[in-house]
Amino acid sequence: MRYVLACAGRCQFDRKASCLTRQPGCMTRSERLYRRLKENKFVALAILLGSIVIGLATFKDALVKLSEPFFKRETKVTAKIEIADVLVSESRTGVNPKSYEKFAQVELDFRVDNVGNQAGSISRVRFNILEMTAQKHIRYTADFIRVSVPTQVLRPSAKYDLDITRSSGVDEVPVSHTLAPGETDRFIITVISTRRGQWTVKPSLVTSAGIVEGKPVTLRFLLQ
Repeated sequence: MRYVLACAGRCQFDRKASCLTRQPGCMTRSERLYRRLKENKFVALAILLGSIVIGLATFKDALVKLSEPFFKRETKVTAKIEIADVLVSESRTGVNPKSYEKFAQVELDFRVDNVGNQAGSISRVRFNILEMTAQKHIRYTADFIRVSVPTQVLRPSAKYDLDITRSSGVDEVPVSHTLAPGETDRFIITVISTRRGQWTVKPSLVTSAGIVEGKPVTLRFLLQ
């Protein structure tokens, strides 16, 4: 077979010699392109830089796709409610208007925060009785510090009551609070007892994100 290439001279492929035999002055396409680029160095430099940029961009895209499974972290959307603090007031004496029975009461001031990225709710406050000492006469030394409350302070959004006199070891107070992401709330639970004594309880919140446990607090009830 004999292939004839169109050029200035006659270029033909010799089947017997298995090589390219050309007439003087005949150039292939690659040789003509090389000659043009050699004559115009700016065009050659531009083509070289363009090739480098395209190569780097292609390498970057490939590297990003390969590294996605290792560095891509999905952000979990969840609520995270925490007990910032629980303040215990000093004991005060009250009288039941129906039975005229005296009782002692203390207030638990709950400060809760939602540090998650989704709204969460609080449905119940659970009290686990860790220790109870009920006595007719109890020696008590006041160790409460009176703090002046500033005018601009977070007001309690709700108040609840709990009678701990005949506690079975675990008491719950139904509540209803919803906290948006980054929101802080405050509510008060007034605990009463008709017996003089001291209770050590561990409060915990039953929330939509699970159980949030707090630190144990001591409640001292004094009847005057």
